[in-house]
Amino acid sequence: TLPEFGQLKELEEFNVTRNRLKELPPNINHFINIKCLEAARNLLTELPETLTQLPQLEKLMLSENQLTSIPDTLSKLPLTTLDVSHNQLTTFPVALQKCKSLKNLIINNNKIEKLPAWLCNREEDPLPLLARFNLEGNPIKLEGEGADEEQAE
Repeated sequence: TLPEFGQLKELEEFNVTRNRLKELPPNINHFINIKCLEAARNLLTELPETLTQLPQLEKLMLSENQLTSIPDTLSKLPLTTLDVSHNQLTTFPVALQKCKSLKNLIINNNKIEKLPAWLCNREEDPLPLLARFNLEGNPIKLEGEGADEEQAE
């Protein structure tokens, strides 16, 4: 566990990768100018709600943790890059529907089986700036998949 840091008002990048952390400091919201938070390869199972109080946060790197969900309030952040690959997510994060500034979404190697309908909407672009989207390594089943297998038996 990290200690509670002071204000660090000028801090723009905070990297705590590979520290076996089980949680982020609850007062992380004091880093008001942070633009990039890298906390990959730790033991995080959840994110503090105070994380969503970082008005400048654009890049959030959380790969190779034990996260099972992403808080809905994450949509309040001006994220352009979100990496939650190699976690334990079983559902596609609802919060991402409102993350219109996302350019890079890396969500591969989780346990997501189904994509939300809003993501597959052909009439409007749910994530208009998205340039990189990685879903590789999830057990996603396409609509109707499995029906043919059952009939073949």
